[in-house]
Amino acid sequence: MVVTAIISFGVLIISTACNLLIGLKESKERLNNLFTTLIAVSSTFIGISLGLYFNELEVERKNKANTYKYLEIALHDVEIVQEMVFDGYRKELVKYYGRHITGHDSVLHIGVLSRFEIPFPVTLEKIVKSDVYPKYLPNRLYNQLNFCFHNSANFKKLIQNPRLAITKHSNQQLLKDTKDYVSILGFCFYVIKIEMDVEKGLITSEEAELRHNDAMNKIIKMLDGTELNQFLD
Repeated sequence: MVVTAIISFGVLIISTACNLLIGLKESKERLNNLFTTLIAVSSTFIGISLGLYFNELEVERKNKANTYKYLEIALHDVEIVQEMVFDGYRKELVKYYGRHITGHDSVLHIGVLSRFEIPFPVTLEKIVKSDVYPKYLPNRLYNQLNFCFHNSANFKKLIQNPRLAITKHSNQQLLKDTKDYVSILGFCFYVIKIEMDVEKGLITSEEAELRHNDAMNKIIKMLDGTELNQFLD
């Protein structure tokens, strides 16, 4: 926008100067008119250009502020979803181990019955798919939110597949997928919290980079693990 204004006013200045020079008969009065006009046009040009420039800066500032406000909302959204899924997972884990102790052949109901619809942090999806928010987030955070979104969506789909609740192996896989879903949500909460701390000046960008890398290594190991009752710290 500012570049377009600069070009437009530049053309205006040149056009004005040419018109006055053509009609100039080397008279002092017309020369004075030329300089007066050029000064007036230049002043207008500079004023409007500065106005546009500072307006764009203000828009950028507001967009960034709104992005981090929404990131704060996403942080709480992810936390609530994680608590809900973990509560269902914990109950199913007790049923699973209790069945093997008592010999009862109970079937897990996570994601199968309508009474336990697997929740999902919709704010995460909005951030990843937004045309605005990604512009104001560090690349490291956006990449990891992308990782969280796609893996969370995949685990939610797997957990809600009714065909999984058929055999002993299916029950184990269902618990594994739910555990991994909770882990991904925990990872998502953690990386968002890191960037919120950077924005608040609590840690440096370099410290955040190290924490991001460490968290990614941990979540990868966590997803590769087979234990049903271990979680990312």
